[in-house]
Amino acid sequence: AVQASQTGVLDYNTAMRRSLKQLADSGLRRVTYHPESGRVYTQRMDTAVRRNIQDGIRQVNQKVDDITGEEFGADGKELSVHAYSAPDHEPIQGLQFTLKNWEKLNSQEPFQSYEADGQSKKSFGAIDRAIGTWNCRHFARSIILGVMKPNFTDKQLQALKDANEKGYTLPNGKHLKMYECTQYQRKLETEIRYAKDGQIAARATSRSEERFSRNAETD
Repeated sequence: AVQASQTGVLDYNTAMRRSLKQLADSGLRRVTYHPESGRVYTQRMDTAVRRNIQDGIRQVNQKVDDITGEEFGADGKELSVHAYSAPDHEPIQGLQFTLKNWEKLNSQEPFQSYEADGQSKKSFGAIDRAIGTWNCRHFARSIILGVMKPNFTDKQLQALKDANEKGYTLPNGKHLKMYECTQYQRKLETEIRYAKDGQIAARATSRSEERFSRNAETD
């Protein structure tokens, strides 16, 4: 599906639907993950497929950018920016990094950002989730440090953080950041999909019982 989408053989949605159909026809409905952290969790098959295809496409695009950067002599990376970023990536989005610190960032080591026009140098502890993995929507652009100015200043990045922090306060007084609101929305959507699955199964069971009852009466 990743290859078909990247080469233009199929559009993204068609490639994903074909993958879902193949897996559904095989009987697969859910995927259980057993990460090294020991936190076992299960995802719906459509969620797992969508996330893995998206991550795969991002990784292919990122590798293309890495190779292109090597060709024009890039010595750094600039991380893209999106609204309502996850807590682990929000502090570092939009910043520039030397290639050495970029490697540390994605290797669970402490790292520093690059002091650029409108951005101060910052130090960070290790982060667990590498850029472009586990549903990360960020992209790292190859740059030449000191030549390519950042797309966002510290002031603009802080404004995005403030907007995320503003969030929403529940009737019980609990405050949620906008990122947490989006995660809660996804949780509700997943529960709705599970409920629909149960409804479909219940209807199928009801029809089966009805057919069994009719056959019994005929016999």
